[in-house]
Amino acid sequence: MLVKLENNTTPKEYSASGLELGAARTRIMASWVAQNHSLCHLHLSRAQIKDEDGAEIAKILYTNKTLRKLELEGNQLGPKSATVFGKALIVNTTLQALDLENNSLTNDSDDAKGMIELIHALSKNTTLISLNLGNNKLEQAIGLELRKMLEQPAQVPETYYPEPAPIQRVLCYKNTSMIDLEIAFNNFTLEDVSHLAFNLVLEKGDPEATQREQASL
Repeated sequence: MLVKLENNTTPKEYSASGLELGAARTRIMASWVAQNHSLCHLHLSRAQIKDEDGAEIAKILYTNKTLRKLELEGNQLGPKSATVFGKALIVNTTLQALDLENNSLTNDSDDAKGMIELIHALSKNTTLISLNLGNNKLEQAIGLELRKMLEQPAQVPETYYPEPAPIQRVLCYKNTSMIDLEIAFNNFTLEDVSHLAFNLVLEKGDPEATQREQASL
């Protein structure tokens, strides 16, 4: 498979799900996928991928321009992976579906910084339409951040470097591409779950939902 990745002769879809890849093979594969332009769907579920190696997989999204779907369900991804996915999704313009179900993206609620960075990045991403965060032991604070990501623009500081000195400006972004967000088996409030579901319906362009929102204003 590595030869096919190098020569860009892979099938459009490849699965290593259920295989124990190990750190070395995972990182080698990630380095080749990053430069590949024949693979569209990559399935790496239940491959015992650890957090540090998950971060290397996330870096694929910095340079790969053909990957549309990435599945990483049932691994050992944590805050480091979440952080790098966030940074990569700011610049990536091709990934449409990301499955992170059944991992530990906040390290069992001990470290939410990476997950919050990932959510803030989604405010700027314009191509991801499906994200699975189910069964990650995410707490109420994360549910609220997800809700903000869909409901209101996020203020994101960005630094520009004109002469004679750098200038920092605060830009506002709001996610408008997400239509499928799986959040089951987390610790969100019923109110946040309801609002998330409602806003996703709006993103799908449901005219009845739009009318209901206008009537509530």
